[in-house]
Amino acid sequence: MKTHRAITTSERQNKMNSRLLKRVILAGIFLSAAMLEAATVMWTGGAGDSNWSSAANWSTGSVPAAGDDIFIHNATVNWDINGGLPGNCTINLSGSAILNTLSVIRASACTFNVGNPATLSGGFWDLDNGTFVFEAGSSATMPNWEQKGQNSFTFDLNSSGFTPLTPGTLRFGGGATIANATYIADMQDYEGDTGIITLVDFSNATLTDAEFQTATLNVLNAGNYTANLQWNETSKSIELNITDLRRLDLILYQTP
Repeated sequence: MKTHRAITTSERQNKMNSRLLKRVILAGIFLSAAMLEAATVMWTGGAGDSNWSSAANWSTGSVPAAGDDIFIHNATVNWDINGGLPGNCTINLSGSAILNTLSVIRASACTFNVGNPATLSGGFWDLDNGTFVFEAGSSATMPNWEQKGQNSFTFDLNSSGFTPLTPGTLRFGGGATIANATYIADMQDYEGDTGIITLVDFSNATLTDAEFQTATLNVLNAGNYTANLQWNETSKSIELNITDLRRLDLILYQTP
């Protein structure tokens, strides 16, 4: 008859530590593999059909994957896939690039760098945890702009201001509210006067300025300006209100 030796507390702890170590090693392997798979992918339009799903349209010969850096320049690309973008990718639109959805596009925690005069357009944009950086002169004309999860929006002004983005209806999905969003106006290049600059002009929205003020609102590189972000309940728009400008030339003139 076989007898079984009782496992000591020390041996049991060693086994648990061994299992934990194996899991950590496997997680590291999977993370390293994901990092190695991330690639720089350029739109070439080789397939001639403007569809995201056509592998021949991409410089790597395959459709972009999660974590990839994607570059689209002077081309119209149609999102023709039923589902979300590859997660955590970075999409860079430059020149006259247009990223258009034929139905629904899900941001999937991607970052969108939208240069002048590039455009986001078409259908329904589920902004699912996406980060969006709009350069002055870029456009957003989608009929439906649905904020979901944690969204961040940056508006980079040029020397004279910002051309308003003109999406249709402002929506909130997945339990998100305006308080889950971050809005940033970067005045680094601005050289204009005081006044109101419209950043986003929705055609339809149900929101008050009091609600908008619960979002994270930042004005960067204001320099000698005093400015704040606000919601215009009448025009249904996000505005940068520049209320003061400390003119260095006047300060020097008035200094005895």
